[in-house]
Amino acid sequence: MRKIVICGSMAFIDKMREYSMMLSKSGFVAIIPEEDDWSNITEHEINNYKRKVSKRHFDKITDSDTHAILVLNETKNGVSNYIGANTFAEIAIAF
Repeated sequence: MRKIVICGSMAFIDKMREYSMMLSKSGFVAIIPEEDDWSNITEHEINNYKRKVSKRHFDKITDSDTHAILVLNETKNGVSNYIGANTFAEIAIAF
């Protein structure tokens, strides 16, 4: 089965779930970012934690079984076609 990793701002996680279901119905394995529990992360741990979470998703993109990424660039905070720093990095890594 072909695997597609879905990328984008975590603000779009509900949309990512929708696309994941559509892709799955079409015979793809769709991977979305894992939702993490930020409530137990202290202010001093946040940068390391974000780095760890990003690395985990980057590893899914570079996995040899991944065939493509799908970037969701919806409107965020009034910015059409929003692509943040992490999503930009995910595109570069996939490239």
